Amino acid sequence: MQKHFKMVEIRPGHYRSVPLTDPRPEVILPNKPGIPFTVTTPPWAAYEAAVHNQDATPEQQRTATDQFIAEREKWTSSSTKYRKWEEQRKGEWAKHKPAWRKKMAEKGVV
Repeated sequence: MQKHFKMVEIRPGHYRSVPLTDPRPEVILPNKPGIPFTVTTPPWAAYEAAVHNQDATPEQQRTATDQFIAEREKWTSSSTKYRKWEEQRKGEWAKHKPAWRKKMAEKGVV
C-alpha cells in the first residue's frame, strides 16, 4: 500500500497530515497516553474561501455557495469525523454568542 500523506509538526505538540510533496520532514507521532492534537481541515474549506472572495462576481459566489453546501452535506452524512467536527464548530459558535443573543434565541426570536 502506497502512502500519500505524512505527518509533520506545525508547532511543538501540534501535528498535521500533509501530502508527501511537502518539504517539511516527516515525524513519528509520540508514543504517549492520549491522542496528539491534529489540525483538521474539512474538504469544503476551498469552497468556503471562494464564497467569501470579495473579487468574485455574484454568480461565482452563488456557485461556490452551492458547491460548499453540497460538499459539506456529502461529507457530514458519510464521515463521522467531519460530522463531529461540524457539531463541535457549531457548539463553539453557540458558546461564544453574546448573552443578549442567547436570550433572544431562547424566546424564539431569531
